[in-house]
Amino acid sequence: MRKIKITNELEGYVKDFNKKLIVSTGKKNFESPLHRLHKLYKELKPKYTEHKEYVQKIIDEYPRILNATPEEMEILILEFDRILPQNQLALTIRKNKYISFHEAVVYALRYEDLRKKEFLQFLNFIDVKTCVYCNLQSTLVIEPKYYDKKKKARQP
Repeated sequence: MRKIKITNELEGYVKDFNKKLIVSTGKKNFESPLHRLHKLYKELKPKYTEHKEYVQKIIDEYPRILNATPEEMEILILEFDRILPQNQLALTIRKNKYISFHEAVVYALRYEDLRKKEFLQFLNFIDVKTCVYCNLQSTLVIEPKYYDKKKKARQP
């Protein structure tokens, strides 16, 4: 596996990128990730106490999560796993829409917006040729216009 070298310069780019991350799209009804997380927290029924705690931790730790180094990310994963084991992330939280807790969190964090626009620009800028998720070496950044849009993420 190829390791991405984390330099002070790269950390600076990441922090600058995260300051502007999904701030606004210019759309009238734009909701920031933190706004959506607060909304999700309020929508969770009282019986989902661990799920509520999990969402609250994301809200509280949002800047730390965005700027975490790989070592800090491992610590965060352990902290989140103590609140809610991974096997509970797939629990359906909305019976009428059949959406899992995991899907609701991903939607709240605006992953689709991040993946379609903002992350592509950042990866092109820093010229990383290794997948930041799986560490695959032959990674290419593909513009959304070349992407098959048949697969749509479910939205809560």
